[in-house]
Amino acid sequence: MLWKPLAPIYPKVVQNVAEGLTFEETKEMRNKGLHSPPLMKLTRNGVYVNVVDKVREAFKTLEVVRLDCSHCGTSDCKKIGVKLRDLVPCIPILFKDEQIILWRGKRDQEDSVSAHCASWPQ
Repeated sequence: MLWKPLAPIYPKVVQNVAEGLTFEETKEMRNKGLHSPPLMKLTRNGVYVNVVDKVREAFKTLEVVRLDCSHCGTSDCKKIGVKLRDLVPCIPILFKDEQIILWRGKRDQEDSVSAHCASWPQ
């Protein structure tokens, strides 16, 4: 019998409770995202050049964004969600029925940092 190495254990892509939210708030965000219209529809073998820019623009006005990956497949959908988590930055809160629900995260810290940097003397 040949020795086979153990499969690596990867962290979960979607946490049960998003950082900075309670369980009820996370559940509410997921429902809000599922009932919102999709920002874009992603297809298999598509070109995703402008996805990051569109998601960033949407986060200026929206708190939760939904992407429709109905023809991509579950694994591709999760790969896209992880890439967006790193590039936008945002927090994926749900992958369900080939839909990606992204939350922009808390804006309190970013607003206070930008206000603090603006108050520095030149």
